[in-house]
Amino acid sequence: MRFYDRTFFYCLIAGTLFLRLNTGDVHAAQNVTLDYALWEQVLKKFVNDQGRVDYEGLKKDPDQFHQFIDQIEKMDIQQLSHVEQKAFWINAYNAITMKVILDHYPVTSIRLLNFGLVWHADRKVAAGKKSLGDIEHKILRPMGDPRIHFAINCASIGCPRLPNRPFYPETLEEQLDQEAKRFMNDPQKVFLDRKRNIIHHSAIFDWFQEDFLAVSPDLVSYIKKYIHEEDKRYLDEHPDVQLQVLKYNWKLNRQ
Repeated sequence: MRFYDRTFFYCLIAGTLFLRLNTGDVHAAQNVTLDYALWEQVLKKFVNDQGRVDYEGLKKDPDQFHQFIDQIEKMDIQQLSHVEQKAFWINAYNAITMKVILDHYPVTSIRLLNFGLVWHADRKVAAGKKSLGDIEHKILRPMGDPRIHFAINCASIGCPRLPNRPFYPETLEEQLDQEAKRFMNDPQKVFLDRKRNIIHHSAIFDWFQEDFLAVSPDLVSYIKKYIHEEDKRYLDEHPDVQLQVLKYNWKLNRQ
């Protein structure tokens, strides 16, 4: 076989193998259907009303959780609508975070993993690889909805409570409003001290202030959208209220 014949032959084989491998990957992604019922069963079984997770129980009975993780790892989301993708990434973030803890359990804080760089490690998701930081900062935050900060959970007590039901595309708006209200009216996250005229608030408002100010003139105005009516009236009457950041609690959100 002449040199250029051999070269063509080897290139043909290499190209065929490349197409087969990549076609297989695409087909694997396209054939996956996301079953939120699996995720709902996991959340109902292992997450209580306070958003605390029974990691020990989940570690003993992880089959449904692993099935859902397998789906979000292989899912092709390109054909999903904007709201479907938004719901996918919120659920994916929460599920991947839970898996990270489960893989290292027992651990007392997520910040002890990967030398504190746990949010930078690549994870399998959506037929590719992205870190938790990528999902939060490069996908969800650019969507322009600061309510996502009350929906994604970092496996810590200082985080928003992990709901014991998935975020469904068809009810996403209602659920995001509900989580914003729940966060804003949790005294561990937002507390109005009338004696001192201070709103003590989660560091989340400090860390992501630009996201909230993109949709509201100031943080107080944003908080007033979701806070109890009585507190809202107080804030209307006291525009000079001060803001103070609460210390963030990074302890694990375990039961």
